[in-house]
Amino acid sequence: MPIDVANVFSAKPASIKEVFAAPGFYFYIPQFQRPYDWNRSQIDRLFENIQGGLNSFVSGDAEALTFLGSLVYIRYATTEPLTPKDSKWTAPASIMLVIDGQQRMTTLMMVNVALMAAIRARELVLQQENEPAFAVLLEQATITRSHLRATVMETDPAADGNFFPRMTRANEDCWSRYAEKRYRSPIAALLDRAISCVRENRQEDITSYSPGESCVEDEGKRHAHFRKMYDHVVERVTHVAVGKLNSESDDDEDSAEPFVAAEQGVGESLGKLAELLSLSSDNMDAIRGNSSAIELCRLVGFARFILDRVAVTSVASMNERYAFDIFEALNTTGEPLTAFDTFRPLVIREEGAQTFPGSPAELALRSVDNYLGSGNERRARAENLLIPFALAESGTKLSKRLNMQRRYMMDAYASCSGRERKLAFVRHLSTVARFFGDYWSDSCVAVERMSHLQEASMIATCLSALRSASHTIVAAPLSRFLGEGTSGTSSVFGAAVLATTAFFGLYRGARQDTGGIDAHYRRIMADWLAWSKGQPSDIARYKAHLRSAILGSLGVGGEHEAEAAWINAAAKSPVYAANKALAKLLLFAAVRNTRPSNEPGMLTSALPGSLEMFTTKLWSSLSVEHIAPVSKPAGWSRQLYADNRHQRLGNLTLLPVAENAVISDSSWTKKRAFYGGLVALTEDEVRAGMEAAGSPLKGDVIQTILASDRRKELEAITAVKGEWTAALVDKRSENLARLAWRTLWPWLSN
Repeated sequence: MPIDVANVFSAKPASIKEVFAAPGFYFYIPQFQRPYDWNRSQIDRLFENIQGGLNSFVSGDAEALTFLGSLVYIRYATTEPLTPKDSKWTAPASIMLVIDGQQRMTTLMMVNVALMAAIRARELVLQQENEPAFAVLLEQATITRSHLRATVMETDPAADGNFFPRMTRANEDCWSRYAEKRYRSPIAALLDRAISCVRENRQEDITSYSPGESCVEDEGKRHAHFRKMYDHVVERVTHVAVGKLNSESDDDEDSAEPFVAAEQGVGESLGKLAELLSLSSDNMDAIRGNSSAIELCRLVGFARFILDRVAVTSVASMNERYAFDIFEALNTTGEPLTAFDTFRPLVIREEGAQTFPGSPAELALRSVDNYLGSGNERRARAENLLIPFALAESGTKLSKRLNMQRRYMMDAYASCSGRERKLAFVRHLSTVARFFGDYWSDSCVAVERMSHLQEASMIATCLSALRSASHTIVAAPLSRFLGEGTSGTSSVFGAAVLATTAFFGLYRGARQDTGGIDAHYRRIMADWLAWSKGQPSDIARYKAHLRSAILGSLGVGGEHEAEAAWINAAAKSPVYAANKALAKLLLFAAVRNTRPSNEPGMLTSALPGSLEMFTTKLWSSLSVEHIAPVSKPAGWSRQLYADNRHQRLGNLTLLPVAENAVISDSSWTKKRAFYGGLVALTEDEVRAGMEAAGSPLKGDVIQTILASDRRKELEAITAVKGEWTAALVDKRSENLARLAWRTLWPWLSN
């Protein structure tokens, strides 16, 4: 179907003067945009880019310009999205909500204000000299200053002589032609100060920044940072005037370029500027002999270049969704806004800008923001947060594409009927963020959060196992159970974690692929949403879903049949090749509460609590060891590697990480001796075992081994006196699979 693309967005190249000084154009920085945070090096780079283009121009390149990328806005014909509003609100003619480019735009406005002050100060000096030869230069300075002024403020046609800043920020500033104006953001406060200086004909005084009276209550780090950066801009403008390019050194010979040169090349550079500023030869003779005139000439030339030859691509969209899509396509170097960042203003608008601070919705969003953090990890965390959130909230399968995530958050929030439902939506998002921040990311933090639960370490270990397997989708159901704990973490949440871990281990352990496991969670959440209707989550129903999925995957109808079918499948599965964390989980489950049996290499059940494997300490300190090495060295039976047998449970064991690296590719004889040393009871036995394995250890290492927990499964392996064979691996795989089932299946029972 045909569409007029021009009605969706427009993009055109434009100079800074054409963009900033367009009649009726005002720029509005939305709430989701970060505060001004450019540093000195970024400001220096901007100046150097501009000066580089200007130097090309005065060197003879008539087409020289500096391109600063794209600016993306949403054009609003109504003031409805803007906050705050009050009886003194004055609606601008055309509001451009800035999506991309606010840091560059803010900095350029700071530069233009500083240029206004610097040009005016030198005008006053030359006016005192009453030299007719300076008349044309002064006229050009006045014209340039008026153009600069138009980029940072515009006269309101409805009020004589009243100026309005070109840029304001959401929730801080309020355009108004009345005395009750409010400009509290740093950029709007600077522009308001510039307006006052213009109206009082003292533009030369705009050489420093300080918040106005209305900003005092909000004075803080951002105003202090803005003040420092504006001081740096003023310093760089002074460098332009005196012919200094490099901001770090006062005597850098390499900094002398045609336009900015203080000594060499002045005549050539000013001669080129004479054409630009319509200066005659008599004018130039007078200028060359006066330092203030030379400085004014440089400043005016620099300002003219910014106004007319610093270019951007101005992209305006009439549709909020498409604006972000355009931004994504154009943004190749910057850090894009996350779907959470663009969702936040919707909540503020719903709550009301005046009542939002300190509200339950604000507290919930703050907790999400704290979890997301900043820098490179923010985008990844936001993407991974919203996928399980969408599944848990509405059963939606959401991709990582930013435009899809933005649209989902906007549409899903808008579909919530009433403020209470919208608040529940925001709180649920906060709960999912709390799950990731307090329970998923760090097992030590998880144990602390669940310290009131008897099985805290076991639950935290299970979460570590799921995280190690990158099984992030479980955040959807688990965050639902987490959100229903009334005091700290509920025991129901712990039960849900154990059940989910058992489901992952049993479902994946009997197959070589994922088996579409994520689809089961989606079906569970869809069913959940269909019957829950806001009721507390039903752990029994959740477990029943998981049990049913396992029975269905095995093609059986009951628990007894399921056990036999699973053991048979798991014993033949190359589980380590399928997923390393899965193999480790099954080994932990198999070894838990066992002891060596009378049959070499095998384990048998022991008393409950006799060997607890599910502790965060053991999970972090043990790694999976292949008894017959993966590298297939000489001396090992080829049958061990047929059908990926070496990747099955029966060929795997658990070793401390450091010891695993020492013995990994050794012969069976050396490995058996090494294992014996690890489970020895005396220093002599440890030493003898290690020397037999060809790995003699120092005394302090031996003492560490003696002080560590004995690994019962290693005792069973060292009891094997003959060769390590394929038949032994097959039998041991079945033995460990049976023990793993008997640990995990009860976690799924009611």
